[in-house]
Amino acid sequence: MKTSHWLSKIKDFFSRSCHEIVSLPKSESSVSVLDSGTIFEARKKKINRLISILENDCFDRNEYGMLNFLSAEKREKFSVFETENISAHGYDSHARKIIEDFKDGLILDCGCGLRSNYLENVVNYEIVPYITTDILGVAEELPFKNNSFDAIFSLNV
Repeated sequence: MKTSHWLSKIKDFFSRSCHEIVSLPKSESSVSVLDSGTIFEARKKKINRLISILENDCFDRNEYGMLNFLSAEKREKFSVFETENISAHGYDSHARKIIEDFKDGLILDCGCGLRSNYLENVVNYEIVPYITTDILGVAEELPFKNNSFDAIFSLNV
């Protein structure tokens, strides 16, 4: 499935503006949240921050600014296939505390799914190009240098 088709399905799923997707109610977390602009602009800033911690520069950048480490060979090797399913879940209180504790650091959310919020300090790593995905890749071959993150999540995967 082409990324543009997938993103169109995601937009239908949410049926709200990017601005709404970007906000996180204060009651859920006091973490600094992007509350203006779009996910695409926010992603561009986040990716610029991530370039220095990438193990190599063998990636593509799709039209939405996501870094793509999912080559055809990796898709075949790790049995990554297109799906119509949407995985979406929120952070529990333990994860939100970690996000708050490292609000000035970086957290990798490996297998993040579709997020209803978009946080500056959380790198959304996924095999599906959801609108909130920052980097496409498989968990078996992370493209980051060692000791790059303050915390790593792999929730509900």
